[in-house]
Amino acid sequence: MRKTVFHGALAPLLGLAPLLAVAAGAAGPGADQAALPAGIQFPDVPATAGAGAAPSGGDAGKQYLFIAGSSLHRKDNNTLVNPAPSGCVTSNGWVVADLQLPDGVILEGVRAYYSNSGVIDGMVSITRNNGAGAQIDLASGVLFHTMGWASTYFQLIVPEAINHLSYSYVLQGWAPNGVQLCGLRVAYSLP
Repeated sequence: MRKTVFHGALAPLLGLAPLLAVAAGAAGPGADQAALPAGIQFPDVPATAGAGAAPSGGDAGKQYLFIAGSSLHRKDNNTLVNPAPSGCVTSNGWVVADLQLPDGVILEGVRAYYSNSGVIDGMVSITRNNGAGAQIDLASGVLFHTMGWASTYFQLIVPEAINHLSYSYVLQGWAPNGVQLCGLRVAYSLP
C-alpha cells in the first residue's frame, strides 16, 4: 500500500518516476542512461550497457559493487561534505566508504562517476590498511577537468585477493570545489 501511494502520488511530483520505472524493471535497453536525471550522461558508458556491463566493455564474468556518492562520509572532523541534489558530493577533504567485498574475491579496479568543472582536479583511490597504520593505494587516479559528466576506470596493477583477516579496504575520494563525485563502481571477479 505504501509503495503504491508513493509510486502513484509522490514519484511524479519529485521527478522520480523514470528511476522507479527502471528499478521496477519497466524500462528496456538503454534504461540505465534514460534513468539519469536530465542533463547527466556519462559519455564513455554505452547507453545499452546494464549494471552488469564490464568497465571496459569486455569480461562478462566480472561482478560489481556500486557505492553512491551520497553514501560517502568524511574521513576526519575537518572535512566538510556538501551533498548535491543529484546525489553527488563535493568536499574540502577526503570522503570514504568501507569496501565490503566477500573474502577471497579478486579486486580489479574502480570506476568513478563525476563532473569536474573546477580548477582543481579530484582524486579517487582504493586503499588497503593493515591495522598497524600502514596504508597502500591499490589503485588511484585523478578526476580530470571535463566540463561535464564523465567516468574514468582505475585498474589495479596487480589484482588483489580480498583478505579481511589481514586487511581492511577503503574507497576514498576527494572532490574539491567544482568537482561532484557521483559514485564509485568497484569491479571484482570470483576466484
